[in-house]
Amino acid sequence: MNTGFTVDVGDLVGHTGERRPIRLSGPLEAGGDMVQVIDTVSVEGELESTPTEIIAKGLVTASVRLLCSRCLIKWDEEFRPAFRAVFAAEPDPDMYRLVGTSIDLEPLVRDEVLAAVPVNAVHVDDCRGLCATCGTDLNIEACDCAESELSSPFAGLKDLFE
Repeated sequence: MNTGFTVDVGDLVGHTGERRPIRLSGPLEAGGDMVQVIDTVSVEGELESTPTEIIAKGLVTASVRLLCSRCLIKWDEEFRPAFRAVFAAEPDPDMYRLVGTSIDLEPLVRDEVLAAVPVNAVHVDDCRGLCATCGTDLNIEACDCAESELSSPFAGLKDLFE
C-alpha cells in the first residue's frame, strides 16, 4: 500500500553506509474514542543503509485530541516522539518491512504517536473527575451526593485498622 509516508530507498539499498535526510508529512488515521490524531503529522529524520537493512531515525510531530479519563473533557496536545527503527526485507516481528526498494513509515509513525500518549490521560494533574452517582463535573461544581461507604468492596475492612 502506498501512503504519504512511503519512501523510495532504491538509492540506498546495496550502498552500505549511505545516508539521506527525510521530510514527510501527511494525514494519519490513528486512535479511537480516547485519542484522535487531528492534524497533519510530520516526520523529519534520516535514513541509513546497512548491508541488509535500512535504518530510519528521527522525530515525529503530531497534534492529538485526547479525552480526559477522569472528567471526559477533550483537549488538544502536541507530541514529538523520537524514533529509531529497522526496515528489513526478511520478515522479522521486531522490524518493519522493506518491500523491494520502498519502505512505508506509516506503521512506524502510528506506533510512535500512540505509544507517546499516556494510557490514562488527564487534562490537568488535579482533575477531580465526575461524581460516580450523579455525573456532575467536580472541576466545575460540587454535587449534593453523599459518598456511600458501600461504594467500595473494601469498605467493611476500614474498622480493622482502628
